[in-house]
Amino acid sequence: MRSAMNSETRVWGRALLLLAALTLALPSWSAGAPAAPGKTAPDEAAPDAAQPPGRVLVLVFDTPVTSSSAELVSESVARAEEGGYEALVLVISTPGGLVTATRDIATALLSSEVPILTYVHPPGTHAASAGTFITMAGHVAAMAPATNIGAAHPVTGGGKDPEEAGGVHMGKKIENDLAAFARAIAKERGRNVEWAERAVRDSVSVTADEALELKVIDLVVESVEALLTQADGRVVTLPSGERTLHTAGATQERVELTVQQQVLRVLSSPEVFFLLGVLGMLGLMIEFQSPGLIVPGVIGAFFLLLAAIASLALPVSVGAVVLLLVGVGFLVAEVYTPSFGLLTAGGAIALTIGALLLMDGDDPAYLTSPSLEISPWVIVPTLVSFVAVGAGMAFLVFSYSRRRPMTGREALVGQRGVVRSVDEAGRVRVFVAGELWWATGPGEQTFAPGAPIEVARADGMQLEIALAPEAAGERSGSTAPEAT
Repeated sequence: MRSAMNSETRVWGRALLLLAALTLALPSWSAGAPAAPGKTAPDEAAPDAAQPPGRVLVLVFDTPVTSSSAELVSESVARAEEGGYEALVLVISTPGGLVTATRDIATALLSSEVPILTYVHPPGTHAASAGTFITMAGHVAAMAPATNIGAAHPVTGGGKDPEEAGGVHMGKKIENDLAAFARAIAKERGRNVEWAERAVRDSVSVTADEALELKVIDLVVESVEALLTQADGRVVTLPSGERTLHTAGATQERVELTVQQQVLRVLSSPEVFFLLGVLGMLGLMIEFQSPGLIVPGVIGAFFLLLAAIASLALPVSVGAVVLLLVGVGFLVAEVYTPSFGLLTAGGAIALTIGALLLMDGDDPAYLTSPSLEISPWVIVPTLVSFVAVGAGMAFLVFSYSRRRPMTGREALVGQRGVVRSVDEAGRVRVFVAGELWWATGPGEQTFAPGAPIEVARADGMQLEIALAPEAAGERSGSTAPEAT
């Protein structure tokens, strides 16, 4: 009996082992066919080690640094943050610009919650002056071969040293402030602090390879694609913490300018601003000289409005604007009060000086770029044309003022006519210019019907007349009035 019980126990034990084996085998059967010979099937599906490519936003920054460009950069940073982009690539090629705008851009880049990749491109361009600060403010800074960076000493709008505009102390104040600004950016991004200060104080400039060797930048690459590949895997520090870049093979999306941004970009050119202002004043001058034309006045007012908008993005000197207005005022005065060219000459001098000083802001701390002064090739032809138009209008007004009136009572002066009748009261009725007029004449002259006369003055509905020269000569040569 004990043997039977042992046999039954062994049977049940084998059954339980078989059931356990089947239970363990079910997951592998449900997963599919067994692994091929020579390969080991994984216990579970392996996670995908390669993260799918993300998106990067690319902004091409190839204009001077102005308030409008600073606004564009800030909007692009906000868009990259809200859109979940992997990074914002700032492609830089700029001669520099306003200090205030440079600080706004640097603030946006340093406080960005999306990684910023600054890239000086294409070859042959530079990130000069204000561009130096912007390039160093990126989490990853790169340059293309044959580019350069530096020369960040502050200058005024006319290309002069701040000392010349605001004095030695003002110049030192501006220089020290910008040097500290450059050091702060370099330290925050782990770059060469000493070189950053020298770029401001000594205007040093280096090539891409030299900048890489000096640790001013992180990479020298040929293209944006190469930048994204080499930046992949780098760890950057954002205000919220560290983040690893996954930019290799990322999809690039360009920032397309809106119509408003395109208009502001065009208006921020000093030459465009100057031409708009001059043409606007010219249109109003023509309208004042010939009221009722409407078109010149409307166009002039529209151009002046655009110039006023452009002045918000440029370091415009108020004194220079006053000189331009004075110059235009002199030309307008020449039209109404001919001074034989004196007012025109004064207007030309005022316009020339105003144009030369127009881009020299009152605050010498405005610019960190090479000069934003207006090219003489724009100033000279514009002012010559402007003065020529003013002088021509003055000449026409003067010529017309010397012409004999063609209509109205004033046009009767000097007209010839004939006496039609003389009434008993001695009133003379003459026929002049196809009409009959009552007339009076000098007391020493007598008039007879048919006598030729000449109008001396028109007074209301009555004329003052005199005998025509030939009739007066005949009358003086005769001893008695001719009978009629």
